[in-house]
Amino acid sequence: MLKNLFTIIVNWNLAEPTMACIDSLIKAGLFLENIIVVDNGSTDHSVEKIRKKFGDKIIFIINNENKGFAAAANQGINEALNRGADWVFLINNDAYIAEDFFLRISQNLKEDYDIISPLIYYHSPPNKIWFVGEKTVPGTLFSYSRWKNKIDRGKIPPVLKADFANGAGMIVKRKVFETIGLFDNDLFMYGEEVDFCWRAKMKNFKCVGINKAKMWHLISASTYRNSSRRNYLKTRNQVIFFRRYSIGIQRFINLLLFFMITSLRGLIQIFHLDFNGAYSFLKGWFDGCRFKIN
Repeated sequence: MLKNLFTIIVNWNLAEPTMACIDSLIKAGLFLENIIVVDNGSTDHSVEKIRKKFGDKIIFIINNENKGFAAAANQGINEALNRGADWVFLINNDAYIAEDFFLRISQNLKEDYDIISPLIYYHSPPNKIWFVGEKTVPGTLFSYSRWKNKIDRGKIPPVLKADFANGAGMIVKRKVFETIGLFDNDLFMYGEEVDFCWRAKMKNFKCVGINKAKMWHLISASTYRNSSRRNYLKTRNQVIFFRRYSIGIQRFINLLLFFMITSLRGLIQIFHLDFNGAYSFLKGWFDGCRFKIN
């Protein structure tokens, strides 16, 4: 087991998946005292249900409203660091891990690993890859993976260098937070981990994918309830990311390519008579361009 590891789960009206996630953590060897659940103003009695099943050992942070993933995760991170965490494991509440997850991490861990990305599969089919630690496309800030959406046939190296982990499942060393800070609350959700990983890379922290450590993701049941909101946030935050970190001609290339991509997505929404969906891309661009870059 990683030394002094705390796990943070952000929940919003998904009590049953959250409890399944906690079950998987327990089966993998994590103590209840090292689990922090941040509830984002749930109205489905999530906290009561979780407490009824697991007792009072789990640490709860209860918000009166939905603060978004970034702010809620930051609350959990601060709590974990205050309790002496050396490592923080962020996991989506609609995800679960293999029983040998922490064992596989420990077996492949090296001293200079600072951010760890496990191998994340779709829930169904369970051998189809949803995320593996990603690299940037040379000359841009777009990311790619050779294995995304492919069936795992056992050919992925056990450890891969990466530029980005995914907030659905990422393990971060304490020193990273102490050096670069936490997630950007202004991003609310989507892209906050990309921004975080890039800031870490700029400070020479090392991100790797440990692909023997496996988990599965049900793909954000809470956020898919409103796809227009999702499209808006992903577009806005991607524009902010490109404006914040692109340099010189790279900024023009990044924004031009992304404009072409989002324009195509918007046209597809119009073709399907989803005008709200198309508008969400436009508004995302507008708000991303007028966002004040620090």
